[in-house]
Amino acid sequence: MALEYRIGCVLLAAVACALGLAGCAGYSSTPQSGVNDADQARSNTVSCSQLLESAVALSRSDLSSNQLNNEVAALSEQCSREYGVFTDYVSSVASTEAAGVTTCRSWTQYIVDDAIALLREDGLCTDGDGSGEVAASWPDGGLGWDEASDHVGTTQRVCGPLRSLRNTEDGAFLNLGVDYPSPERFTFIIWGYYVDPIEVGLTVCGSGSIYLYDGVTQIELSSPETIEIWQ
Repeated sequence: MALEYRIGCVLLAAVACALGLAGCAGYSSTPQSGVNDADQARSNTVSCSQLLESAVALSRSDLSSNQLNNEVAALSEQCSREYGVFTDYVSSVASTEAAGVTTCRSWTQYIVDDAIALLREDGLCTDGDGSGEVAASWPDGGLGWDEASDHVGTTQRVCGPLRSLRNTEDGAFLNLGVDYPSPERFTFIIWGYYVDPIEVGLTVCGSGSIYLYDGVTQIELSSPETIEIWQ
């Protein structure tokens, strides 16, 4: 399943959850049942940025707290921009649990920059390429996996560190640089073949025409024998 679809589904569910939190308790100048006077007085004096900071801190510790319910409601009613940041953040945390940690850059089409910054603070997205290593050069002058997207429509020999090998009924998928489902990955596809296990982390290369499919840079190889494996 593509990352865009998986993230989209979890985003909707998580935003609905955040909206549900906001509906759990009002946040107005009239005291409410279960809200002490100190919390009520605080609600009338804090700024939107302070409310956001507090709501984020509470969400990182206890999503079920009454205080969090009240502060989310206050953001919803009084601070539309900060409320958007909070719901983006909560939804992306839930999506990371489902799809795994990916690059911060891959989130830019889904959530606002302030929410991405919060993800970064939590270590739930990375500013690197996700490979944990950078090769100074590739065997026999191959094109790096992370450069392939700049050469769509051309025939190239692409190399990179193997992150996963997935054999399916349709064929084999070799993900380089970053693992599935990140759209930042590079993928070799060999339709109709089973590929014997390859040690993760080894450098693999292959040649073919580079194209994009659902935002993922790919090359289709003719057979497993065309895969180059470098120690």
